[in-house]
Amino acid sequence: MLALALVLVAGLLRVRDGRQGGARPAPTPAAPRTLVQGRALAIADGDSFDLRTSDRRRVSVRLFGIDAPEGSQACGRESRDALKREIRGRPLELRVVETDQYGRLVGDLYRDGAWINEALVSQGWAWHYTRYSDHPALARAEREARAARRGLWRDPHPTP
Repeated sequence: MLALALVLVAGLLRVRDGRQGGARPAPTPAAPRTLVQGRALAIADGDSFDLRTSDRRRVSVRLFGIDAPEGSQACGRESRDALKREIRGRPLELRVVETDQYGRLVGDLYRDGAWINEALVSQGWAWHYTRYSDHPALARAEREARAARRGLWRDPHPTP
């Protein structure tokens, strides 16, 4: 009965995304405070990568509350390289917030206690993704990066 209720609720949670591509289902909540540990494998761009978990599984990860340029956009390669510098070859801890419609784990990433999501915004290599997050630290990090014209903010009108 509970499974049927969850299926019905998931169906009701479909939202319309304002981006090109139309309707997308709302992300599905993961177990509260799920913690995944591992190391980065392939890094796709400045906000997503594959993680080899401590139990040897390969999972796709999307960083929560931020949005980085795609590889073909201005600063896309620099954003990806910034994420590489932060995480490549180091033990990581992902605090999962949800699982998105593509099956990726979406969460807050930490390396040695440092919050990587915030670091990328602070360095100017990602935007605070206000559609999904109202975290004051991310908002402050973006304001400061804009004011200092760091990273993608060197362009007066970077395209998210």
